[in-house]
Amino acid sequence: MTIKGKPFDIFPDLKAKFTSDQLATVKKQIATTELMSILLDRLSETEICSLKKVIPEKYFEIAIQETITALKVNIPIGTLYFSMYLVQKSFFEARKPVKNDMIDGQLFELYPEFRILTFDKKMKAVIGKFDKSLLDDNDSLLKL
Repeated sequence: MTIKGKPFDIFPDLKAKFTSDQLATVKKQIATTELMSILLDRLSETEICSLKKVIPEKYFEIAIQETITALKVNIPIGTLYFSMYLVQKSFFEARKPVKNDMIDGQLFELYPEFRILTFDKKMKAVIGKFDKSLLDDNDSLLKL
């Protein structure tokens, strides 16, 4: 999908940030077999080195924010932020999702109907990205 330029169709605001020359350069870089090979190796767990060699993390952050903006209409905000957190950790820290991550993800589906109170540092890091008052509530919980 990336090679065929679909992300630029899905994220028109992102496309608007590029000049036509920059867009052509980005599409060319995305379409390289080197990047595709690294991504496929990473996804198949044969390559555990960080993708920072290929994709600077700041650009990945921009892509994550664009994804959140595009998908937040249809996906619960907590679930979306948590999923993006897992994607980022997988690609840049070679962190593999575990069973507990799936359980945590289910809890985020309950937000905002239910407030999530947790001692889990990972969950609190994600909560801090989309609801500062909920993070404050969680920090208050630790003081009890």
